Amino acid sequence: FNNPEVWPTGNGFRARLVDGGDLMVGMGRLNRVSGAVLGEESQWAVRAQSGSSPFRVDQVANKPGPLSCACIVSGGESVLYWLAKDYNVYRFDGVQCIAVGWAMKPYVSATIDPGNEKMANGVYVDELNKIFWLFPDQSSASAGPNRGIFLAMNTGEMGRLSSPRPITAMG
Repeated sequence: FNNPEVWPTGNGFRARLVDGGDLMVGMGRLNRVSGAVLGEESQWAVRAQSGSSPFRVDQVANKPGPLSCACIVSGGESVLYWLAKDYNVYRFDGVQCIAVGWAMKPYVSATIDPGNEKMANGVYVDELNKIFWLFPDQSSASAGPNRGIFLAMNTGEMGRLSSPRPITAMG
């Protein structure tokens, strides 16, 4: 179960959520005994249990899933956030999945390059208590992300980000 050689990752890794009919995009930890599986069009809670099956898996919602596994960000204990395929931001706590990014959805829709949306990436910056999502616009798609949005965890405030050059690992 914990052997990375048995569980491949990266481009092309897909697992079918049999009851959901969609593909798994990513997973995240909710708390010590539960996690979340996020599909292209469904959200699942996975909880530890005793008995012959160590996990109980419940489909919780049918909302748009993350653009990529890199868009899934832990927003503190028991909560995951992601930039979704409909360009909204969603919050999932294992009980409900709600859209929280209505303020930035028009901006993302107007600027993101749909052909390269899987380049989108998210990160939580503890010092600022904010989640940042970066994505490419149509002019810089081949070079990397140059646009983004943020979500302030303490206030719910959202805002736009723009860089004159694509953001890469090299600066």
